[in-house]
Amino acid sequence: MERVDGLELEQDLRFQRREWLVEYAGRLLLLVAFLAGLLGILGGGPLSWGQARSADGRLLVRYPRFARLETPARMSLEVDGSATRDGRFSLALPRSYLDEVDISNIVPLPSSARSEEGYTVFEFQVGRGVTRPEVIFSFQFDRAGVASGEVLLNEGSRVSLKQIVWP
Repeated sequence: MERVDGLELEQDLRFQRREWLVEYAGRLLLLVAFLAGLLGILGGGPLSWGQARSADGRLLVRYPRFARLETPARMSLEVDGSATRDGRFSLALPRSYLDEVDISNIVPLPSSARSEEGYTVFEFQVGRGVTRPEVIFSFQFDRAGVASGEVLLNEGSRVSLKQIVWP
């Protein structure tokens, strides 16, 4: 193989094209990972938080869609004032969900908690003048993967949750 400038070089254009394709795919993969992190899919961004409302609108849950294993997280539950009975309301979480989390704090503290048919039921007292009581669960996940559960308000209103827990 002889070139005009006198240099003899062997070229493997098929190999070169494959190398360019692999390099392009690698750059594209890095860009996707960067954008996922920026948007919060890996935790801590605009897409990392979700909210769900019960069908009757009496319960609003704000929760992390994407969380990290053994990293502090919060879930906020806002209850419509019409859902309280004699200044009280209850929130129930399935034991299967609670087995995947380690709750470190509940604000305000429940007045009581009991186990009932696969759920842990937390009873709360509402202060006077409070029209939309809010309960905050602080916790961390004990297992990586997909965590699914639901929150029941007074054993009626229901909100389903699905969260991805990264290792």
